[in-house]
Amino acid sequence: MGNRSAMENTLNGRKAVVTGGASGIGAACVRELAARGAKVVVADVDSAGAAALADEVGGTSWAVDLLDVDKLTTLSLDCDILVNNAGIQRINPIEAFDPADFRRIIALMLEAPFLLIRAALPHMYANGFGRIINVSSVHGIRASPFKSAYVSAKHGLEGLSKVAALEGGGAESRPTASTRATSGLRSSRSRSRTRPRCTASPSRRSWPG
Repeated sequence: MGNRSAMENTLNGRKAVVTGGASGIGAACVRELAARGAKVVVADVDSAGAAALADEVGGTSWAVDLLDVDKLTTLSLDCDILVNNAGIQRINPIEAFDPADFRRIIALMLEAPFLLIRAALPHMYANGFGRIINVSSVHGIRASPFKSAYVSAKHGLEGLSKVAALEGGGAESRPTASTRATSGLRSSRSRSRTRPRCTASPSRRSWPG
């Protein structure tokens, strides 16, 4: 109880964006971040669900279709914490896998996180603080049959997290990557003098998919 109390309000004054935030793991992230004092933006294609949860936690909602990646290329994201959680699943053998479904999953679960990180980093560097959490899966390190798109996207997300860790690793900018692909960025100062930290270890939590 004491440890929990000590963590409360540790994110006062911070702004967080959670994609796929209206339900499931995303909603759990939203509630936890809000409980720790962050002002949370619930980003989801489900506009009603996002608005309802935002009202519950005193945050704001962002109705966004992350499959429309062209609109993300000019985005400037003003946040201190970014949680890339949105995802979908399709199951079929490779020879029967719809190419449109493959491209859709890669766009949502790899290209969109890249573009959101790209949009958020300038603010994080300028303000000397940032955290990026890319929600991955055991499929980021292992394969399963019939999930070619999902496994490819999660493997790519792990790689993206590691690159972000190397680029952002500094005195207060220390991203890490695990099977949950968690990247934490702090200040960009002294990046050239501080060795970046990048780790990869199996997650004991069972993520969907």
